[in-house]
Amino acid sequence: MNQPAQIPVFHVKTMREALAFYDDVLDFTKDWEWQHEDNLPIFASVTRGTHTLYLTEHEECTAGGLAYLYLQTPDDVNALADETKRRGGTADYGPIDQPWKVREYQITDPFGNKLRFGGVLKEGDE
Repeated sequence: MNQPAQIPVFHVKTMREALAFYDDVLDFTKDWEWQHEDNLPIFASVTRGTHTLYLTEHEECTAGGLAYLYLQTPDDVNALADETKRRGGTADYGPIDQPWKVREYQITDPFGNKLRFGGVLKEGDE
């Protein structure tokens, strides 16, 4: 199995709600889900393209994290923003071209975790 070098971990209160949001709004696919036994917290992995996130009901982390995920191009940022809006998502901001030459779009999951997507601007992209 080829794993990314880093995988952000987000705390979620209810896994079912989290998996629905990441699938229905952001088009992530569930890779796997794990639970020691019934009535214990669930840990899951979701992926979209080259980006993987871990979601956990365990208390080892708190909600309110931020993951910065780079996309291939600024146009990919625009497409993601359009797609998530069609799927019922509400942007925190963007897409917006930042002074540091990155087009950014940010959305927050139902538990307060933020996903910021960026695409590096090249000459003429502005």
